[in-house]
Amino acid sequence: MPRYARLIQFTPGDETRLAVRDAHRAHLRELFDAGTLVMSGPWTADDGALLIYDAPNLDAARDLVAADPYTQAGVITELSLHEWNVVFGG
Repeated sequence: MPRYARLIQFTPGDETRLAVRDAHRAHLRELFDAGTLVMSGPWTADDGALLIYDAPNLDAARDLVAADPYTQAGVITELSLHEWNVVFGG
């Protein structure tokens, strides 16, 4: 199955983001438990994050992005989504 890397940027301390963070993490937990989310986590500066998905195609990966509470709340300032050719590792 193809793997996709999603890189996001957001504003540290943004009140809207903090208000939806629990919903965002619950959503990601569901994806992780289902095997769709491989790994994720914020940068240590708390200004963005990396998420790795297994999805059958780019449209499905885009659907995962669209379903994220962070996306729906409009707190992401930059987003990139790339199909990732894993050479070493998982």
